[in-house]
Amino acid sequence: MFSLTLHLNDPLSYKYLRKETKLPLPGPRRLRQWLKSDCGGPGIISSVLKALIQKKLTFPQLYTQVSLSLDTFPIEQRVAYDSHRNELVGFVNLGKWGTGSGSQDVANEVLLFMLVGAVGHWKVPIAYFYVKSLTPQAQKQLLIHILHELCENSFEVVAVSMDRCPRNEEMCTMLGCAFTDPCELQTHFSLPNRDHRHYVVFDVGHELQTISDMIDELGTILSPEGIITWQYITDLINVSRMCPLVRDMKLLKMPLLCNKLSDTVANALQFIQEVHYENCHGSQAIITFIQILGRLFDICNSSSVRLQGDKGPVNHNNLEQKLQVLQETREYLLSLTTCDSDFLFQSSSAWCIVGLLVNIASLSELLPRLLMDHDCITTYRFRTHRHKEFYNCVRRTGGSDIKPTALDINHTMEQLLSQCGFVDPNVESDLSFLHLSLEQSTTDSLRHISNPFEETSIKLCYHVYRSSLLDAMLHNPETYIAGWVVREAFKQLSCNKCRWALVSCNPPQDFTNAYHLLQVNGGIAHFVPSTGTVRTVQTAEKELGYTLKYGRYKPSICALMLEHHVLSSLGPTDLFNLKEHMAQTEQGIDNHHFQLLRLIASLYYALREPYIKSIKQAYHRAFVKQTLTRPFELYFHSDMVST
Repeated sequence: MFSLTLHLNDPLSYKYLRKETKLPLPGPRRLRQWLKSDCGGPGIISSVLKALIQKKLTFPQLYTQVSLSLDTFPIEQRVAYDSHRNELVGFVNLGKWGTGSGSQDVANEVLLFMLVGAVGHWKVPIAYFYVKSLTPQAQKQLLIHILHELCENSFEVVAVSMDRCPRNEEMCTMLGCAFTDPCELQTHFSLPNRDHRHYVVFDVGHELQTISDMIDELGTILSPEGIITWQYITDLINVSRMCPLVRDMKLLKMPLLCNKLSDTVANALQFIQEVHYENCHGSQAIITFIQILGRLFDICNSSSVRLQGDKGPVNHNNLEQKLQVLQETREYLLSLTTCDSDFLFQSSSAWCIVGLLVNIASLSELLPRLLMDHDCITTYRFRTHRHKEFYNCVRRTGGSDIKPTALDINHTMEQLLSQCGFVDPNVESDLSFLHLSLEQSTTDSLRHISNPFEETSIKLCYHVYRSSLLDAMLHNPETYIAGWVVREAFKQLSCNKCRWALVSCNPPQDFTNAYHLLQVNGGIAHFVPSTGTVRTVQTAEKELGYTLKYGRYKPSICALMLEHHVLSSLGPTDLFNLKEHMAQTEQGIDNHHFQLLRLIASLYYALREPYIKSIKQAYHRAFVKQTLTRPFELYFHSDMVST
């Protein structure tokens, strides 16, 4: 543990002690062996690496070129006993021989590395470490060890993706990147004694949110088209309150938006500008700004090979066009100025646009290189949303702000690797907290998304929703319960079109009860759950009732089984009227339609879990009572009777 800690935090001193003073310290290869782990424990996961090597030998086209993504997320500082591994978990742990359980250092973060195919549809965690107060130097050394391990096994890591934060930026600078001058960026680095380039790519969704926050804080910036003012977006969101006579459905749904820099906002601003709304004169500059950033986001987030245009993949036919768009976007960002006529990239707010400039520079060099070996490239592979999916998967129920423990991380990782066949699936894990699907890519951030609706609903955990009593009390209880599900879903959904798909502005004709309404915070707009949402809730209730009555209930898989039954029952029918959005969000066989079905089913299960537990406890009490009070007969041998 001493050698690993010294090498991670001060590699120059380690090299001096080993080379100059001749201390018998292990070399880099031995240290990498210490960082490895078996059976999915913390460290470089050996079983995953061996499986990928075998896959690469069989399918070299799909498994040779990869993208490595990294991210950290906080965990609760708690030490717990893992009965499956017969060890204490929660201490700093860097691998099989790098555990800190003998010290008093309790981990407060998890550093997770995931490997994604540059072409093939696969992704897998390759390493994770329990750390405490991780420094950029230590993170850099761990990244170098993983890159060395992959390169020595003939993997070609084309990109390293991450969220942009001060620690990650400093790590990239230590690796040889240069982000100081936005006009002269170096966005790649190479390992010592190797010529292969690894390009740095920051998550584009996180970058757009950073720019949105910057404009919201500054209020106004200048572009070649005019003044970009955030007040136009604020007025657009409040248009239903400021103009009660507005009846356009898209404008009424504006308060539900999560991503303010989307095509939806640009189209709405364009519409109200055309109808000569008094507060939107001169909004063309911000419309152009949103359209340019939206086009960049589409290019950096292409996911389906069947789409055309900016949302489609990069191929030989459109490469020049997309490179031109990237170059034009770069020039546009560099032309932005503050109200003091200083260029934005030279001001104190330069940090907000550097991430997009880094991505443009990396993709401009990386995409032509990849197309030398492949027909087309989908750029969503260079995002970090998979880490958010894993975090949502491991997070315990009871609130989105609750930190998981190291034991939760271990159990979820074991479950994930056992599904892939990397560890023994016969070892049972307590996964009762696993209610969210790992593919919840409609959620795009670890931050808690605010709920736009007033919290007026009451949870009815222990009621049977299909009962005549509750129907008489609530008059259409499915709509009431669907409203609760919608409120919870809006705390996780970041896709604007998916948020809109869950609600409707047109209540049924016989709709008279105010407790069904979803009232917008601080506004006059109100909605009801959409027909697709209500039907999904009804299907979930039906399937859950059937499972409890006739199926085999197992807490660790009941939530996933409910999602499976809902998906099987409803299928690909466009319940939410997503239309072309289903194709635009296609990733393999998945899309936002199926993700909405899974999200609603998982949230509905979370609401019904107390009722499920009470039913099972009643069944168990009845079974125990029947067993203990069962009548029995005495049987005597014939010889005993004769005597």
